[in-house]
Amino acid sequence: MNLGTHKAVFQWVLKGLAGEGLLSLNNLGVDATTPEANAALYPNRRRLSTKIAKALTRRRGELIERSLAHPKRALIHAAAFNLSLILRQMSPLGTARQPADLFAALYFAFLRLTQAAQVALLVLGSRGPLPRPARERNRCRCSHRGNAPLSTGC
Repeated sequence: MNLGTHKAVFQWVLKGLAGEGLLSLNNLGVDATTPEANAALYPNRRRLSTKIAKALTRRRGELIERSLAHPKRALIHAAAFNLSLILRQMSPLGTARQPADLFAALYFAFLRLTQAAQVALLVLGSRGPLPRPARERNRCRCSHRGNAPLSTGC
């Protein structure tokens, strides 16, 4: 705001206060000297730098934070609830746990199916060993025999 506008607004405020009888324009005085204004600030600054003042400031901050904890918690709960509603509308499966439950059910069904297939193969294979060719039946299955024939002829 430029100086002319500032003066005009200040005069308008003073006239409004005088019109209401709250201010007499004859005895208006403004004291804005820098040393006098700063003299009032120095004791406050000195008081705030003591250990007691710092402890009180810290305690006041803790109390304010504690008093704001409940509204923050309620706000977070409301946001989470709204987010869950949005996700339920976007997902055809409903809640977030339902897809996880569906995946687990499909996984366990697959495990049961593979176990049943293994059991069926064992039952079908229990009729006896599969027949081997005649050449395999007459061969020596000793571990010491390599490719060289032994003196016993096996």
